[in-house]
Amino acid sequence: MHSKDFDPSKILKVSIDKVEPNDYNPKKKETDEYKKVVESLKLNGLKQPIFVRQVEGNDNFVIVDGEQRYTAAKELGYTEVYVYNLGFISEEEARNHPQSN
Repeated sequence: MHSKDFDPSKILKVSIDKVEPNDYNPKKKETDEYKKVVESLKLNGLKQPIFVRQVEGNDNFVIVDGEQRYTAAKELGYTEVYVYNLGFISEEEARNHPQSN
């Protein structure tokens, strides 16, 4: 397997309280796009994991991609979400990760 290939073993089900937004890519919540995400989660559930990274000295996961799904899930009362853990990558790697663009 190539290191950039999808690895199902990196998918974890975690408490939503263990996931936090990043500081560099805040999304606006009062948009039509966000409303569509909320409606999709209501109708279909969370079908795509939230891409996260780990940070040294922090027990939580920081979002690389999926902040709107995360926020909508919190708004809808989810207590757990699926994440795809990219591991201990730097903030620069996270910013340049294909999922974050």
